[in-house]
Amino acid sequence: MSVEFVCFIMRLWRQPELASRVRRLEIDWMECGRYSIDKLKIDKLKEDTDVVSFIQEALDEIFTPEEKKMRSEWEKHLDLNDLCTEAWLGLLLVRTNNLRTIEFTHHVSELMSDILHKAANRQRPFHKATPFPYLQEVRGCTSWVDGWIDSGFLTPFFYLPAVRNIYVSIIGENRYDENTTLNRRYRSNQVREIIVDEAYWCRELERVSLKIELQMDDQANEIPDDMKFDASLCRAGLLHSAATLKSLHISYGGWYINQLLEHETPDAPFGSFRDFVVLEELLVRHSHLGNNTQPLVEILPTSLKHLEVIDLIGRDDDQVQLVSDLSDLLHQGGCENLERLD
Repeated sequence: MSVEFVCFIMRLWRQPELASRVRRLEIDWMECGRYSIDKLKIDKLKEDTDVVSFIQEALDEIFTPEEKKMRSEWEKHLDLNDLCTEAWLGLLLVRTNNLRTIEFTHHVSELMSDILHKAANRQRPFHKATPFPYLQEVRGCTSWVDGWIDSGFLTPFFYLPAVRNIYVSIIGENRYDENTTLNRRYRSNQVREIIVDEAYWCRELERVSLKIELQMDDQANEIPDDMKFDASLCRAGLLHSAATLKSLHISYGGWYINQLLEHETPDAPFGSFRDFVVLEELLVRHSHLGNNTQPLVEILPTSLKHLEVIDLIGRDDDQVQLVSDLSDLLHQGGCENLERLD
């Protein structure tokens, strides 16, 4: 963050028509104190501009009188002696309301989430018009090798009206985050694609739904072995949530299935589901059940209420065996809570 960039943000803030023309925004910050500050330039900025009154003007627009604590925190970070990049970029985000794409790169977020939650809840300064009405694509990655993006940072984007795609490189959970309530009335169902390259510390998941698919441009190429979906590795990753997972859906898209069939790629089984002791709903491919190598009663949890088996494979006798196993499951017990079978 430089003094020149502060001047740029002030200029955009006071020219909202110009700021509204921004379609793509890429912003990058680290925690306060990471950047050296040229004291002489700061002093000159204070002499040559009304930056001090500008900060109060911006805070008046963003916060209500009841939000004294939050405003005080922002005022501290906007102080020129600290020159907190995240705080000043937060002001920039408020003004660039007509974005189509936004990309975040950061190590930790202490302030930007305040702006995003205000937008999601249609709170000041987003109370007069729909926030980010054209924003369709959100990208996020961490700027530090051992860092991650907290999942709560992404939640507000599901409350914006036009967001379709969310791509995140590394995501995790921070148990120390305060729970910020979002108004369900504004929750949007427009997101069509979520891609997470790496997920850390998500140890209390309740619902997981995975659809493995190829991009159109990749369907003609054979998938490298190290990029093929391995259900057993998926199981290993989910074991952290074995005591909380209630719903699990695993399916393949048409192009991915065609790729497996064309190259006669074996599909490894998931393994036993019995460790998932509160699992109630399971949608799974036939191959992930183990291709009839084990009775279903031995691999399914007693908590299961709804089982759906898709993408039947093998010869007719393999499918007959599956039907027989499902019949045994219903009549011999082992899944006493089962209410629905598809």
